Amino acid sequence: MNSSIDSTFFNDYVYFTITRAYSSISKEDRIAAKNIQQAILLRKKYLKFSDGSEVYPPHHHLSNQVNNDNHSLLKMNDGVFQIIQNNEAIMSIVEYKQYLLDYKTLLNLCESNSVKNFAEQRLNELSRKFRLHCLLNSQKSKSQTSVEDIHTISKIDTHIHAAACMTESQLLKFLKEKNKSSKSEFVGYYTTDSGEKELETLEHMCKRLGVNLEEFTLNQLGVRAGIEFFNRFDVFNASYKIAGEDLLRTVFLKSENYMHGKYFAELIHNVFDILNGTPTHLELRLSIYGRSLDEWEKLAEWIDRWDLRHPQNKWMIQFPRIFHVCKGNKEEYTFETYMNNLFKPLFDASLYPEKYPQLAEFLSTVSGFDSVDDESALEQTVGNLPSANEWKSKENPPYFYYMYYTYANIASLNYYRKQRGMNTFDFRPHCGESGHIHHLAAAYLTAKGINHGIRLEASPALQYLYYLSQIGLAVSPLSNHNLFLEYGKSPFNDFFMRGLNVSLSSDDPLQFHRTQTPLMEEYAIAQQTWNYITGDMAEIAYNSVLQSGFTEEEKESMLGENYHNFSEKNSNKTRLTLIRKNYRDTSLKLERDYIEILSDEKKMKESHIFSDIPYSIIDVVYPENGMEEEIDVIRKLEFWLDVREKYLTYCAKLRTTRNSFFHPNAQTTEVIALNQGIFNVYNEEAICENDHYHLAEIYCQECGKRFCIKCYKKTHKGIYHSLLQLNCKPTFDIIDDEQFFWDYKALKKFCQSGPARTFCFRQMHVRSELFQLYHLLNEKSEDIEQTALKTDFEQITKVDTHVHANRSFHPTDLLEIIQRKLEKEPTRIVRKELELNGKIYYDVTLQQLFDLLEIKQFNIHSLNVQADPSLISRFDLWLNKYYPFGQLKLKELFLTINNDIHGEYLCELLKSTVFERLKVLETIKTEYRFNCSGMELNEMEDWANQIVEYGLIEPDNNSYVICIPRIYSRWKEEGYINNFSEFLRNIFKPCFEATLHPEQHPNLAKFLSNCGAFDCASEELLHEEEIDPRNIITPDEWNIDENPPYEYYLYYLYANITVLNGFRKEKKLNTFDFRPHCGQAGDRMHGAAAFLTANSITHGVMIDGQNTLQYLYILAQIGISSSPIQQAALYGGVVDPFRKMFERGMRICLSTDTPLHTHITKEPLTEEYSSAMKNFQLTQTDLAEIARNSVIISSFPQEYKEKWIGKDYKLPGIAGNDSSKTSIPDMRLEFRQRIIDNEIRTFEKWLKNSNNVIREKADFN
Repeated sequence: MNSSIDSTFFNDYVYFTITRAYSSISKEDRIAAKNIQQAILLRKKYLKFSDGSEVYPPHHHLSNQVNNDNHSLLKMNDGVFQIIQNNEAIMSIVEYKQYLLDYKTLLNLCESNSVKNFAEQRLNELSRKFRLHCLLNSQKSKSQTSVEDIHTISKIDTHIHAAACMTESQLLKFLKEKNKSSKSEFVGYYTTDSGEKELETLEHMCKRLGVNLEEFTLNQLGVRAGIEFFNRFDVFNASYKIAGEDLLRTVFLKSENYMHGKYFAELIHNVFDILNGTPTHLELRLSIYGRSLDEWEKLAEWIDRWDLRHPQNKWMIQFPRIFHVCKGNKEEYTFETYMNNLFKPLFDASLYPEKYPQLAEFLSTVSGFDSVDDESALEQTVGNLPSANEWKSKENPPYFYYMYYTYANIASLNYYRKQRGMNTFDFRPHCGESGHIHHLAAAYLTAKGINHGIRLEASPALQYLYYLSQIGLAVSPLSNHNLFLEYGKSPFNDFFMRGLNVSLSSDDPLQFHRTQTPLMEEYAIAQQTWNYITGDMAEIAYNSVLQSGFTEEEKESMLGENYHNFSEKNSNKTRLTLIRKNYRDTSLKLERDYIEILSDEKKMKESHIFSDIPYSIIDVVYPENGMEEEIDVIRKLEFWLDVREKYLTYCAKLRTTRNSFFHPNAQTTEVIALNQGIFNVYNEEAICENDHYHLAEIYCQECGKRFCIKCYKKTHKGIYHSLLQLNCKPTFDIIDDEQFFWDYKALKKFCQSGPARTFCFRQMHVRSELFQLYHLLNEKSEDIEQTALKTDFEQITKVDTHVHANRSFHPTDLLEIIQRKLEKEPTRIVRKELELNGKIYYDVTLQQLFDLLEIKQFNIHSLNVQADPSLISRFDLWLNKYYPFGQLKLKELFLTINNDIHGEYLCELLKSTVFERLKVLETIKTEYRFNCSGMELNEMEDWANQIVEYGLIEPDNNSYVICIPRIYSRWKEEGYINNFSEFLRNIFKPCFEATLHPEQHPNLAKFLSNCGAFDCASEELLHEEEIDPRNIITPDEWNIDENPPYEYYLYYLYANITVLNGFRKEKKLNTFDFRPHCGQAGDRMHGAAAFLTANSITHGVMIDGQNTLQYLYILAQIGISSSPIQQAALYGGVVDPFRKMFERGMRICLSTDTPLHTHITKEPLTEEYSSAMKNFQLTQTDLAEIARNSVIISSFPQEYKEKWIGKDYKLPGIAGNDSSKTSIPDMRLEFRQRIIDNEIRTFEKWLKNSNNVIREKADFN
């Protein structure tokens, strides 16, 4: 198709170009392209006569006058009719033997591995390009689409059988009407008991058959498709029998019966009546069986008798492939005889229309021929079979045989009819509904279009050829669903996206449809299934008109004048947008050019499609101006990125020295004080002299002491002293709680806004499609470059950024130490006191403990720590897996540090297993998490002592993460703490003390120096009340048993970590990241709280459900440590957004979380990568990029990161890639950076141009 659209029209649209690298094309690709070219030429040979005219020319309105011909003769030669003029055939048709050679050649080409692989790549690229086009122009396309919907545009049901063109409810209504009005009408003969034939009425027939039409129901009608139809074409054919009775079918649904097909004609007129005033057209199919020569005249007489003509219908004639039935036992009956019965009447009516006026008139309303039958029947798919005049076998010839002889006779007939000024016929057979894909090869050579074609999915080569040749496919997904292929598995949408010439058709409404407008039902269900917009539906409808056999003049009335040169007028008429039409035409031309150029190396070097570049490049070209709604979203995205930056960099030092309030000339001493749940650094005199950790706010002149509010109230009940209000300033400023909760609320509102969600959805999916396209174009180039690198995946550093220390080992490791300890030290006292079943035991030995717990079997099954399906979505049951042998007491003994043996067993287990393995697995690093529960003040120091004393500080291999469980409510209920402030005190006071006085806390100070981050974890599914920024309950006042919500935890943890980092930075100590559990389940807006406060997060699965938030994470490059194996174990399946996030450029990596419960091998991180590679179809380059991400996300010191991934790793793109350390080809990171740079340039351009417009408007006013 051409286009008359002004090129400036597309200035407001987004388009993309692909510049292909020579190196991306292999020798095999060029061979495949030549083979594709050969196949295209083969089809052209069959679609054009030797004089260049078309076998299937466009249809036109013709006058009643035909060109005279008194000298032509008809001759059949080997099953093919020919018109003889001057003793010669007027045209030559490819002979049967040549057809067999061409057919075999085509099959060989399509079965070539190089062609199949090449075609698969091309089809995938077409899909990706279409998705990308739609995403880039979704908003513009909507604005160009008419408000009128699919009901108002012309569409043609190009594949519908006349005997089933009505729905079952329409047929039932007709039967009941006839039962009332025509009971006494004679409908045929029947044989009496005495053997005589007598006429019978409709009423008599129904009584004889036991059918009560008055009370008839749809179920009794028995025509509706059921599960018994699936893969049973024989059962489907039997469904045409009404109520299982062939006689009722003959009376109501056949043209040949006693009443001359009266009822059938009336039913069709009813369908025609529904067409009136609608834009729907039909091509109803009637059957000619080939049993005798008079079938055609009988059918024409039936059409004429009942005036079965309608301007919105063309007739298609289907030939059932039943030669074997027609032959029966007739010895001399050949396939040539069968062809004679089918085609001789047509040639006779064309040669002598005056002799066959009814048939000649009928043929003027026929648009083409079909070939039908069960394709799944067993048959010979190729072979040197005898020609038509020699085929006397009772076996039915194979499909390809029928195709040739039907094609050859139609070609001969068309050539002559066109010569005489008569209408011509298409050949559009049933093909590829089931059976062998070779059927599609035969149709590729011989047919103009086909019906069904769903088996093309099994042959990439043929599917690609059908695309390049734009062969029409009239697909009937509802019919396919009931017979051969479930709707959800239909390839229709794949065909449509790739640009195949597909339309929707109803096939057999009687069996498959429920509404009175079956074609619209097809469109509606397709729209619902594949989320089609009006533009998609319009394109499908447009294709249906192109595929049909209606005349060019009729098509112009449907599509607009001069529709071949598509313009805005045609767009208005068809609702097919100009941008979509231009994309399809351009894409097809580029694809055809690509094949042609690839077939010729000289053309390839001269072409603009290829360039001497290291890898193929995709450039997205945006218009100069964005839409107002988009620009508003961009401004807000920019704002929220700035807000996040403020939260991460806000800890500004307020002073370096402070004068004492009471002793101005004295040297000040720094102290740590807690105020409203947040620690800060103050002068010594700012601390409460009563509890020695709260901020002093009152000075009592009589007592001569400083008090916090709480202590003052407690010590001065009923006492009235002179007071002085203190205003002690903190050293480090932070964003206060009110500001955070207002920001959090505003961010949630923005994330939930429609324009933001739409814009961010588009941007993320554009990124996905660009990545997929990049991958398709450059997979080979990446492999070549990566192979040339000095490192491979085994040699690059990978960090397990999220793994709980007490569940980091294999179950056999745990079982082994339990058995070893029982064997070597059974009498060791492991519990000073044990309460069990209401009794208290003292000085309990290890053996006694197991005896009391009645544990006798020691195997993996009885250990019972591995995940199973019963745990899915049951976090409460998941926690039970922490208990070896199902016993909490054993968890406390073997999997914690705070116990009566000071965590010796756990430390020994870690030392002898995972830490030893880290020495062997030199490229795997870990960030083991230890829980600090907030129950007691000395908890962190206790386990720091054990870690240091047992030699578990190995900074080259491991960096610790302090994990804070969100279990305040538990400790409050059990009486360990009084409020949330005390929970925070128990966690952070030891950290501040060890920072301020490391000499007093040497082991904790050493541990903190080998600690890189804080985490915050617990179940996220629990319901939470939102914090009201106008009424914030401070940590001191949060003294209820209810757990604070997620965002409350995050803010107060963030605030304390921020101050702690500022304090440690001042003292030139290491600082900590904040990397909470977030988005594993529950409220998606947890991610908004983390966006403001966290450096990175773990899990992040729920962020996939929030477009705006996910896009913000991508833009801010917030790291996500994903654990797909653990996620699948806890929440079911491997349906994980990891792949999507990775494609979109999210900084995401793999981690193990809880190997004890979820992993099979003793190398869990390697297992995680291996699993992801399989489940998410990752390449070696993908794995290398993910590994690099893990290093960047980790909290290891910068010098380690520089050692592992290069000293410039912070730089963007290639500049930041040391491929000798990362094993990532430069082209991958250059591609990633190109996407980012293009987005930023576009956003900046739109914002700038928008501001210019605003200024111009202001100046004008």
